[in-house]
Amino acid sequence: MNEKQVRRRLWIALLGGGGIVAGVLLEKVLEREAGHLIQGLACLIMAWPIFSDAWSGLRRGQLAFPSLVALAFAACLSQGDLLSAGLVAFFMIMADQLEHRSAFGARVAIESLLRRTPDKVRRLDGQQSTEIPLEQVKTDDLLEILPGDIPPVDGVITEGESTVDESSITGESFPVDKASSDELYAGTSNLTGRLVLKVTRVGEDTTLGRVHQLILKASNSKLPVSTFIESNAQWYTRAVVMLAALTWFLFKGDDGLTRAIAILIMACPCSLVLATPSAMIAALTSAARAGVLIKQPRELELFHRIDEIFFDKTGTLTKGELHLTQTELLSSQASEEEVISKALSLANSSHHPHSRGIVRAADRMKVSSALADNSEEVHGRGLIGTLEGKRLWLGREEWVCTEADIKVASGKNRLVLAQEGEGLLAAFHFEDTIREEAESCCRELKELGLSQQTLITGDRDEVAQDVAGRLGITDVRSRLLPQDKLTALQESRKKGRLTAVVGDGINDAPVLAAGDVGVAMGALGSPVAIESASVALMGSDLSRLPFLHRLSKRTQFVVAINVGASVGVLLAGLLLSGMGLVSPVLAAILHNISAAFILLHSAQIVKFGESKG
Repeated sequence: MNEKQVRRRLWIALLGGGGIVAGVLLEKVLEREAGHLIQGLACLIMAWPIFSDAWSGLRRGQLAFPSLVALAFAACLSQGDLLSAGLVAFFMIMADQLEHRSAFGARVAIESLLRRTPDKVRRLDGQQSTEIPLEQVKTDDLLEILPGDIPPVDGVITEGESTVDESSITGESFPVDKASSDELYAGTSNLTGRLVLKVTRVGEDTTLGRVHQLILKASNSKLPVSTFIESNAQWYTRAVVMLAALTWFLFKGDDGLTRAIAILIMACPCSLVLATPSAMIAALTSAARAGVLIKQPRELELFHRIDEIFFDKTGTLTKGELHLTQTELLSSQASEEEVISKALSLANSSHHPHSRGIVRAADRMKVSSALADNSEEVHGRGLIGTLEGKRLWLGREEWVCTEADIKVASGKNRLVLAQEGEGLLAAFHFEDTIREEAESCCRELKELGLSQQTLITGDRDEVAQDVAGRLGITDVRSRLLPQDKLTALQESRKKGRLTAVVGDGINDAPVLAAGDVGVAMGALGSPVAIESASVALMGSDLSRLPFLHRLSKRTQFVVAINVGASVGVLLAGLLLSGMGLVSPVLAAILHNISAAFILLHSAQIVKFGESKG
């Protein structure tokens, strides 16, 4: 049923309900026959959606929930009880549309959160800016993004600097600074400066488009509870009809029929059908607001029951950026600033992680240098160039000493700097920086009951042990190839453990896909991450993991309350209806109160992500 049909039925319910009220007032104040006529017309108006839904199910051979409503409505009409028939029809149509409207509301909330892009953009042709429709934008176009604009496409900044609010995508509360060569994502907000953006992805291929499709797909999927209810609807309906018929037979007459009608109305399990999906849709929306994408509700259901979590090291627990921790001077003729400056003259021309580490160290120390002449990068070995007329080498010690014809000073595989005529100048020691939130993440997960934490990495034993020791992780598996990581995971699953894997989503794709829950770190703009993992963190904030654990537990608690309340009201209503203590009208009112409670109770989860748990 689409939104237009839902709106039409709501108008039918309101028109019919208004007719019933007008008919009752007219009957009491003026003329009984006129009041009856208006009530009859109101019932006739509302009969169409009631019998239409029942007939639609019967044509498919399904005796489902709409059949119960149609039977109750027809029974009231057969008794000449127009008031009860009208009120039953009004409340049941409203309940049905409330269910559909809640699903549309969730979609609207998601779309307003994620699809915030304008219809027109400014395309640059030289220095001239022309406004064009968004659908005309192609990759490699240059767009002008002014302060206050929301970019409608993904791209790379080619000109300008600005502060950008990425909270709609990553969930980060603080804006980030952007400059030339940085990526900019659709749906974010440009706050301060003018930017020129080279388009890389448009439409559904953008990060925002993939996020939008992923969440809508997840919100449309069903959990086992919902599937079970729907698959057993026919058996349930037959049992209720038999119960109503038996009640009518036992109590006979009008009283027996009234009780049977109340049973038919009370037995419609709308609130039970709403109990799980309403909570899950709210939870998916909450997670999206915090920058956590969940591909299927099952993953959310599982996460708080995980027995063991496997962490990749590089790019997950660490930033994947090498930082210079020690400069070991090997010559008394040079200071630390001088050797950093000479190393920088070569490192500036390379994108190797060690070179980037030296560049960052030079920035910290406010050290600068001219580029070395004739610089060349020898893959896997190092850099070579000329500075002030002398050859300069930066790389692995064995290679540097061989190239510079110097005796190897140590047997260690360290990074060294050497200069022609001066020998080895310095050795550099690096380490991958642990993420600021990694320690608190591991600690919080232990406090939440996830104490079995395992580090899996291809790095050296001493590096892995050092990182694990600082984070309180006792189980460490180092020097692992991708297939070895997969074997370690499978061994855990053979022991009956539910497993979660946290990785960077690219080189860890196989093990991410094999875990019960795979969490891809830094999935922003990475199709591989979103496809391989069942959960994607759009940023690289590990604090989302404890939040996800708490959200999972809270959602399951809300679902349990919803199901318990629905079943409780259903059973109590059936019992009281059979005893003659609940009239058909009261049964319809109780039915709607129960459904409204479920929706309001589930809606509280939406705000859960505002404080990240």
